[in-house]
Amino acid sequence: SNIPVIYRQYNLEVLDKHRSKAFTEVKNYIKNAKSHKKKSMGILLSGDVQVGKATIASVILMELIKQGYSRCDFMEFSYLMKEMYRQTKHAYNDEELDARLHNAEFLVINGISSEYCSYTDKSILEKNFTDILKMRITLGYPTILTTSSVDLQGHTVNLKNELREVFGSKLISLLDKYFIDIRLPDEKK
Repeated sequence: SNIPVIYRQYNLEVLDKHRSKAFTEVKNYIKNAKSHKKKSMGILLSGDVQVGKATIASVILMELIKQGYSRCDFMEFSYLMKEMYRQTKHAYNDEELDARLHNAEFLVINGISSEYCSYTDKSILEKNFTDILKMRITLGYPTILTTSSVDLQGHTVNLKNELREVFGSKLISLLDKYFIDIRLPDEKK
């Protein structure tokens, strides 16, 4: 499942400690996973730095594995960007990465951020990342994206505007249609 070891210690109790709307939405997503999978409905999980986005995303995957979804995967956005850049620049295909993107019933892409976008020019990034999400939606495989809702100075940002600026409006259209927008509360995990 490629869930980082650091997150495997957490379970659904992490969510039960919180009474916020966001954690209720996460629990409902897990409970209704079969329906979400049929609709290719993913999650855009956002929040302040160190609030527990990756932890919550990992808990979601571990709970889905308990429900019988054995093909769940977790990858860092920085890794995906580096590989997309290498594939574009060197015109080769990374079969292992392609298999992970095509086969995971539920996939977490952790840490979507503009700081990793220096690997490639914006047009390649827009097309490739949007194409990955479209492909997964077509296959009926939801994706869980995590991203910070603050800039490098710690100021809250308009997340959709920030993502539109980096990835373009086609990505925003996908997010609006196929992703449940969940903003975690500002308290630290």
